[in-house]
Amino acid sequence: MRLDFKQNVGARDQVVRVLFGAVLLVLAASGAVNPAWSAAFAVLGFYQLLTAATRYCLLFDLAGWSTWGRRRRPSHNR
Repeated sequence: MRLDFKQNVGARDQVVRVLFGAVLLVLAASGAVNPAWSAAFAVLGFYQLLTAATRYCLLFDLAGWSTWGRRRRPSHNR
């Protein structure tokens, strides 16, 4: 298996990752959850923000997925 390290996170996915990462970090920092969950939320939150900033997700690369460059199919008017 070869990793490409090419951008594979699209614009919509990037926005979702920023929002989700921010929510996880707020939950982790607020003490609203158990300390063990807080640590897990912090790690996952930082990972989401990192993947949004770099537009590269290692898990997507390993799975062969990409949301980068996806466009809607053109509609064909008849």
